[in-house]
Order: sequence, then C-alpha cells, then structure tokens
Amino acid sequence: MLRKRSLVMIMISVCSSVCLAQDHPNLSGTWKLNPSKSQLSEFSSSARTDVITQDGSQFTDKVTATNQMGDSSYTLTFTADGKKVALTDANAVNIGMLSVSDITAQWNGAQLVLNITEAIEGNPIPEKDTYELSSDGKTLTISQQSNTPMGEMDSKLSFDKQ
Repeated sequence: MLRKRSLVMIMISVCSSVCLAQDHPNLSGTWKLNPSKSQLSEFSSSARTDVITQDGSQFTDKVTATNQMGDSSYTLTFTADGKKVALTDANAVNIGMLSVSDITAQWNGAQLVLNITEAIEGNPIPEKDTYELSSDGKTLTISQQSNTPMGEMDSKLSFDKQ
C-alpha cells in the first residue's frame, strides 16, 4: 500500500513538472506596436517593433522605437532564470538620457516578468515589465510599471505578430 502511494505521488510530481514547463509560451517573433489597442503613458513609444528570439530560457529582444526623444534601437539580452544580468559596455542600453543597468527575468506561470533597473542622470528608476502572449499567439501584451521621480507611470503595450 505504501509503495502504491509513493508511486502515485511520484507520478503526480512528474506530471506537475511537465505541466509547469508547458506553461511557458514561446515569445519568438516580430512584434509591431498597435497604438490603438495600447494604453500609452506620455513617455511611451508612438511606434515600436520588437524582434524576440527565445531559446529555452535565453532571450534577445531587439527593439526599434520612436518616441518624443526621437528614434532609438537597442537590444535586451537576458535569461528567464531569476538571475540578475548586469549590463556593461558590451551590452549597454542607452535611450537618450535613460540608461539600463540590469535585468532580472523569470516566469510567473505563462507570464514573463522582467525587473529592470534604469536611471536618468544617476537617479534609479525601477521598472517591471510583464510579457503575456494571447491564447491564439497573435498578440503580445507588455504591461510596464515604472516608479519615477514624478510618480508611478503605467502603460500597456499591445503588439501584433507580423
């Protein structure tokens, strides 16, 4: 009887692990911002394209954007394993006066959550970005929460798969 219970517990454990692993969608693709479906802050991009490459827990997000400061392009490289990735000269991200110093990413169910440390003129601005793929895989939503010196700023960016 004890053996049967142990076997059942092991099977439940294995099935749970497999199910959890399947909760992580593949975000790879070219994504174009749909401003009409987005909730933009005053500092959000008016046009943006993300090219995301996902290989297991490794991510590269090549961003091309236009906002009130002009055009910019940068690449975010990180792993979804909860470990902080410090950005150095080799992978620096500078967008006008804004610089990104590190990224920590991890899965929360089917959502990819990035905690990003940014700074303007040395003043740290923590940002939390939550990536979520629609059930049909055609829409990527990135919810952004920033705590700036001017107060909290939230935006919701909706992207269509190209």
